[in-house]
Amino acid sequence: MPRKVDNTIVPRNPVAPAASQRRAGVHERSRSAERQQQRHHVKSMTEDWREDLEFEESLKSDADEES
Repeated sequence: MPRKVDNTIVPRNPVAPAASQRRAGVHERSRSAERQQQRHHVKSMTEDWREDLEFEESLKSDADEES
């Protein structure tokens, strides 16, 4: 709804209320921080997987040496 400023009628800016409402809300991590955390998690999982493979290969080689 237009409001009167001095002698002119000024229409309201429809974008301004949305900008003021955007400031409120829950503080969350940024998308880039979420991606970084996911990359870190995947990398740590692959390192664990490699250690498991090395352990299994060492067991196989020990078994081969015993027989």
